[in-house]
Amino acid sequence: MASRRAPAHTLTDEAESARAWVSTEDLRFRLTELPRLQWQTTPSPGAVVDVNGAETFQVMLGFGSSLEPATCWNLWRMTKADRYNSRPRPGDAGLSHPRTVLSDPGAAAFVAGVAFHGYVGQPSGMDEFRREFPSVPLHFTEGSVFGLKGGIELIERLRNHASSYNAWVTVLDDRGKPNNGPFEASRTIITVNPETFRPALHFDYYLYGHFMRAGGPSLTPASV
Repeated sequence: MASRRAPAHTLTDEAESARAWVSTEDLRFRLTELPRLQWQTTPSPGAVVDVNGAETFQVMLGFGSSLEPATCWNLWRMTKADRYNSRPRPGDAGLSHPRTVLSDPGAAAFVAGVAFHGYVGQPSGMDEFRREFPSVPLHFTEGSVFGLKGGIELIERLRNHASSYNAWVTVLDDRGKPNNGPFEASRTIITVNPETFRPALHFDYYLYGHFMRAGGPSLTPASV
């Protein structure tokens, strides 16, 4: 979205400079913090991101990933140090049910939010629903994304008013197990070697980290 650019200021105080982190799909950088960026009065030779603080979106609850039985089974097989990360590391039509519930004032009083999954439809379905029920928080509670394309998908879910995001599934082993079916499992953000029980943290693990840094509890995304 376009926005009006604020007047430029030069800041020398480190506390007021901009912080940035980078991750790459080859894992050469993994949530690596870059040198602090100083505001400049001269035009930037690279891409410019305009932040429109006058236009904001939903208040964020946060980002996470599910601890369903398969993940817990693999976590249990890891060493305690790996489990607790103590080692240093270099719009579908399925809206009829919530519509029915929220249209009943007696039932709506017990609803704290509506959860969406990404298996059918488009993120715009959440925007459609919000226009009908603007006071009801929306949450995206199941559906993992992968790679840079996945990051773009996640941004679209946030732009369409998801105030939290929950990936599915968190940990499987290198063979995609355990998995009771009926569908074949995709690679998870963390995989465990079934022989050594050592975890591997994939690019998507760090991708989620970028969102978690910027989308913690009670933060409100601005338009860019």
